[in-house]
Amino acid sequence: MSAARIGIRNPWALLAIALVGWASAWLVTWGHFGFFAWEPQGSLYDWQAKVLWENGTWDVPEKVTHVETFLVDGKAFMYFGPGPALLRFLTYAFGEAEPGSWSRPLVFLGTLATLFSLLGLIQWMARVREEEGNPLRLRPFWVGGFLLLMGFGSTLPFLNARAFVYHEAILFGSLAALGSYIALASYLREPRTAALVASGFLGTFSVLSRASVGGGTVIALLMTGILLLLSPHQSGRRQRACAWWAASSRADGKRDGLLAITMAALIVASFGFVNHQKFGSAFEGVPLRYHVSYQDEGRLEKVGGALLHLRNVPRNLYSYLDPRNIMLDESFPWIYPTLHSAIPISAAEMEPPSHLTRPSRRVRIYPEPAWVAASAFPNTYADFVERYASVTAVMPAILLLGLIGAISISRGAQGVGRYLRLPLLGALAGAFPFLMSVGITHRFLHDAFPAAAIACAAGLFALADSKRSAAKKSLVTLLILLTLWSGWANIALALSYQRIYSWGTPFFLKTKFNKDQFRIDRAIGDTFGYQTKDTWSFKTTP
Repeated sequence: MSAARIGIRNPWALLAIALVGWASAWLVTWGHFGFFAWEPQGSLYDWQAKVLWENGTWDVPEKVTHVETFLVDGKAFMYFGPGPALLRFLTYAFGEAEPGSWSRPLVFLGTLATLFSLLGLIQWMARVREEEGNPLRLRPFWVGGFLLLMGFGSTLPFLNARAFVYHEAILFGSLAALGSYIALASYLREPRTAALVASGFLGTFSVLSRASVGGGTVIALLMTGILLLLSPHQSGRRQRACAWWAASSRADGKRDGLLAITMAALIVASFGFVNHQKFGSAFEGVPLRYHVSYQDEGRLEKVGGALLHLRNVPRNLYSYLDPRNIMLDESFPWIYPTLHSAIPISAAEMEPPSHLTRPSRRVRIYPEPAWVAASAFPNTYADFVERYASVTAVMPAILLLGLIGAISISRGAQGVGRYLRLPLLGALAGAFPFLMSVGITHRFLHDAFPAAAIACAAGLFALADSKRSAAKKSLVTLLILLTLWSGWANIALALSYQRIYSWGTPFFLKTKFNKDQFRIDRAIGDTFGYQTKDTWSFKTTP
C-alpha cells in the first residue's frame, strides 16, 4: 500500500472530514448555517484588526471588550494576542463586514484546517516509513476512523459550540502549534531550511494567538538548535543522545542550529513587542492590575496577582483527570459538563440555572468540592470554575491511543518516531501552563490537542504494526467502543454548553432546546415504558 492512498486520495478520510465539517458548520451556526451572523463576544478580533489597519494602534473601544477590558492610561486594550486579528486582513479583500461576523466562518475554517493538518501528518509519517523501507500496514479505513476520533472525540466540538474570542484564540493557537511541530519533524527527517523557517513562522502565529500553547514551539526550536550546535562536539553516549532526538551531527548543523535558536528568539521577541506596545511591559502578557474585573476588593490578592501558579498543578490535574467529573442525566443528551472541581464553590453554584425546567434530573456521582479542596489541596490559588468534564470521562479513546503512541515514539516507531520526539516534547511543554491556572474550564483542554494529535497518530501506526492478533483485536475493539463514547460525549457537551449553560445564548434557542429534550425523552420513555419527571433531585457519594 502506498502513502498516497491514505492521504488526500483516501475516500474514507474525505468522508470523515466531510462529516466533521458538516457537524462543525451546524454547531458554529447554531443549527441554521448562517455563517456571517453576529456572534456575542465575537467582535473583539474584528475591532483589533480594524484599529491596527486604520490607525496602527492597539487600543479598542471599551464597549467592545466588556469584562475583558484592560485599562491603561484611560485606554482599553484586550489581552488576546493579535494572531486571529491578522487573519481579518485577508477578509478585507471581500469588503468590510459588520464586526463580529467573521468569527463563525473562521472557527469553521480553523476546524477544517486542523483536520487537514492531521491528515497531512499521517501521510507524512507513511511516506517516511516507505522511504526507509518499513512496511506500511495502515489501512485507509483506519485513517478515516482516526479523523473521526480527533474531530468528534476531542475538544473540537466544544470549541465549535461558541465562536467567540476565547475559543478562536485557543483553536488557532493550537492549529498553528501543530503545524509548527509537523514542519519541525519534516526538517529533522530532511534538513531543509524552508521547513525550519516554516516551523518558526507558525510558532510565531501560535504565540500571537495563545501564548501558553505557542510557548511549546519555542521549547522545541530551542532544543533543536542547542542539540544541532552541541552534536559535532560530542562523542560516545552523548552523541547517541543527540541522535536519539534526531539532531545528530551534520554538515549544515551549525548554520541550522543558529537558525533554530534565532527563530525561537524571534517568537519570544514578537510576544514581547506586542505586550510592550499594549502594557509597557514586554513579558507580562496578562497584567491583572489593569484588568477591570480584578479591581474588586480582594480578588487580585485571591489569585496571588497572577493567573498561573505552579502550586495549582496537582489540584488541576486531579480535576481534569478524575473520571467522576462529569454530570449524567436521564434527559437528552444525557451527558453534561459539571462544576465540580478541587476549587471550593458554594452549593448555590452547583444548582441548575433558574431558566431550566428540564432536564428532569441530575445525578452527581462525586463528593462535595469543598470537602475535596479542604482535605487534599490547601494553599492553592483559586478564582473560577466554568463547566467542564474530565479527560478520563469524555476522551478515554484519545488517552489510550495517545499512550500507545507515546510509548511507540519513545521506542522509535519503525524509524519515524525519532523525528517526532522533539515535536512531542514541545507539544507537552505547551500543554503544561493551563495546569497552573487559577481557573478550570473545558476549553483549556484544547491546549493539549497538538500533543494528543502527535501521540495518537503514532499510536495508529503502532496498532497497525502489531502482530499479536488476539491482543490486537481486543485493543481495537476497545478503542472502537471508547471512540463511540468519546464522540457522543463531546458532542453532548457542546450541545448542552451552547444551548443551556453558555452566556449569550438567545432565550428562544434555550426554550426550543428544552422542548426538543422533552420530545426526545418522551419518545424514549414511551418506547421503553417509563415516564420522566419534571423535578430536580441530587445524589452524592461520600
